[in-house]
Amino acid sequence: MVNIIYEIIEAAKRHIPDLNEGRVLRAFDFAKEAHKEQKRFSGEPYIIHPISVAQILLDFHPDEDTIVAALLHDVAEDTTKTLEEIGALFGEHVKSLCWGMVKLSKVRSKLNDPQVDNLRKLFLAMAKDFRVVLLKLCDRLHNMRTLEFIKPEKRLRIAHETLNVYAPIAGRLGIYRLKSQLEDLCFKNLNPEVYEDIHSQLMKTEKWREQYIENAKKVLNETLAKEGILAVVDGRAKSTYSIHRKLQKKGKDSVDEIFDIFAMRVILPDIYKYGKEYTGHIYTTLGILHNCFTPLANRFKDYVAVPKINGYRSLHTTVMGLGQKDHMQPTEVQIRTSEMHNYAEFGVASHWMYEEEKSVGFGGMACDLKKAQDKTPATLEQAVASTSAPLLKQHKDWILKLEKIQKNIKNNSELMENLSVDLFNDRIFVMTPRGDVKDLPIGASPVDFAYAVHTDVGNMCVGAKVNGNIVPINYALKNGEVVDIITRKNAAPSQYWLSFVRTAHARNRVRAWFRNLDGDKNLKDGKRLLNEKLQQLGKPPLDDSLGALRVMDGKKLSLKDRQDLLKDIGKGAFLPCTVLKRVFTLEELLIGRRHEKKMEVATQPKKIPVEEKEKPEVYIGGEPNMPYNFVRCCDASFKDELVGYVTRGRGISIHKKDCPVLQNMKDARLIPVRVAGGIKKYPISIRVEVEDRVGIIRDISSIFVESKINIIDFSQGEKEMENSILNFIVEIEYFDQLDSVLSNLEKVQSVRRAVKLN
Repeated sequence: MVNIIYEIIEAAKRHIPDLNEGRVLRAFDFAKEAHKEQKRFSGEPYIIHPISVAQILLDFHPDEDTIVAALLHDVAEDTTKTLEEIGALFGEHVKSLCWGMVKLSKVRSKLNDPQVDNLRKLFLAMAKDFRVVLLKLCDRLHNMRTLEFIKPEKRLRIAHETLNVYAPIAGRLGIYRLKSQLEDLCFKNLNPEVYEDIHSQLMKTEKWREQYIENAKKVLNETLAKEGILAVVDGRAKSTYSIHRKLQKKGKDSVDEIFDIFAMRVILPDIYKYGKEYTGHIYTTLGILHNCFTPLANRFKDYVAVPKINGYRSLHTTVMGLGQKDHMQPTEVQIRTSEMHNYAEFGVASHWMYEEEKSVGFGGMACDLKKAQDKTPATLEQAVASTSAPLLKQHKDWILKLEKIQKNIKNNSELMENLSVDLFNDRIFVMTPRGDVKDLPIGASPVDFAYAVHTDVGNMCVGAKVNGNIVPINYALKNGEVVDIITRKNAAPSQYWLSFVRTAHARNRVRAWFRNLDGDKNLKDGKRLLNEKLQQLGKPPLDDSLGALRVMDGKKLSLKDRQDLLKDIGKGAFLPCTVLKRVFTLEELLIGRRHEKKMEVATQPKKIPVEEKEKPEVYIGGEPNMPYNFVRCCDASFKDELVGYVTRGRGISIHKKDCPVLQNMKDARLIPVRVAGGIKKYPISIRVEVEDRVGIIRDISSIFVESKINIIDFSQGEKEMENSILNFIVEIEYFDQLDSVLSNLEKVQSVRRAVKLN
């Protein structure tokens, strides 16, 4: 074991020249002493495991802290030693990494657990430092390599967990080197008979495959050299589990029935132009291969233009005739740059590995970047000019850029300390009181959570507790919070919810509620609105058959189609004037406009008087009949612009919007308040400047509908510059309503500006 630790130190010094050997040896001795009474299931001393994890980790060029943490990762959890002792002896960074390993050990999955997808995401959300995830994956890989010494039941559980949680995480991080090994070991333990069958089939053709790959390498090298393309060509057999998945997908039983059991890689130099990555030579290489060999149809995949979700980039194509002239074996060829290849192998870890690469070599020619760090630009130019490789002469900017990067990054440790796992920085993971994990977008509210639990829970939601405390209905949830939804049997969704919900599911469920609730009402309202417009134009009203709508845009509509059209008008999806323009000719409309009355537009009041004796209905957070009380600090009344504050145990306190007390209160507990009832409606003209696109009028109309604002009239003005002008006349009830709707209008895609005209 002592020899092994010295081998680890020597290997680490290749990428950490100033490695503190004494610190690594102290960590080894500390772990050895802590685990001295423990044995592995194989009967070996327990210290073999952390040493093996450190060895696996070396492929990823870890920093010193991560190597030390690999040796100590089980000490705090499995021995009497504490994290505080680790921190005192080896520093806070090592302590943090070990604590991260302890936390991740709590993430467990059951066989066929429906929560595995969310468990994977929770796993990554808990591990803020990527090094913790990498440590855990290396830890799991060594455990899988020694799985045969564990009882069958536990072996089955660990293999399932690894296949469902750990291997996909490695794939999500782009670390295919670990992913393929984990999958093969899981496959071997979960389905040993099928594994052995495929393995034996592969062994029978091993020599032929090796010869084929060598021939293919030779052919590719010669072909590319003739075209002046400098590249490294390599080939590999695909993993056993990968081949098993292909057999399942294609419904085949024999390896001989599938052709892409191995792949060739063409790795090209990185090129940077004007400080940006240049990928044109990748596509040039693809064109050469397709010109020299026969490509298979429908076998081309461009992961350069459209990378995989984990960041993987490469061109994939399948061609005939690479290996043997008499054997037209289809062969997959992957074309990528050196940086892309690095990422394909090591995933997120390549972000620091690539910066500390000591050399870059193509076709036996290398430029030592470590030496180049201390050279002048002139010397670098000479180094580039000295090679006969045509493409590499274009890489002066790239080499100089790498030199600059190297100087800016003082050491790998500094880089890795700042590297966090932020793959899900647009997602949050919150839990029910029973511990079920819900995956939601960042900014999601308790309403989004409620609908994620069940539609009925969302529809009956009246409030929420987060970590035991009542919060506003529009509260922005955060990672790891426990959410308890408060429901009431006769409760119903509010249109106000549509202004803050973030999930499509919640939005669709709320809209579906109102569609079902207001179907008849929308039909009635749509007929009334259309009849009003017909009357203005001097046209007869709709009869029972809705005959005026029999033909629209030259197409005949069924009675149901006509009814659905009226419902859309009633809920604001279509405007009456828009529909009539599609029903009547321009001449008919022009004649009708002679009968149309000019609309008087009143001016917007600065303040809307409301008599308290009218007992207006107060909406708090969009909900009526919520308990509230007026505070004395600002003498708020129904006449003022109001805002609510969620107190602890005293309901909602009502303040003036400009109350100075609110400045010292938490924004997360503020909630909008509006007063309705007994208030006159005022017509207002609104001008909306938009970029033309399909559905823009519908989307704008929906904003008015969601705000319960009636559209009196609509017209389209002359185009200004590149913008189209849409003019609306709407009715508002209260002072804040206009500001709110203008703000929401400007959030609509393609809307440039929304302003009040009068």
